Amino acid sequence: MEGAGRAQEAAERLAKLARVDGPASTGPAGARAREPVRIPGADEYRAPREWREELMEAMREQTPEKYRE
Repeated sequence: MEGAGRAQEAAERLAKLARVDGPASTGPAGARAREPVRIPGADEYRAPREWREELMEAMREQTPEKYRE
């Protein structure tokens, strides 16, 4: 029953933390956790050139055997 006791204790600690922080706690950057987040459109972001080149190179290669159907 040691595992069950630890699980119960962890659940109680989490519940206590939820009550202390509340739903309007601040995130790591200091912004409110409930404020809306603006997601940029597809035309507003461009992946780094190196990443795009690596992706294109990988697409040219043959699929590894374990991933083939």
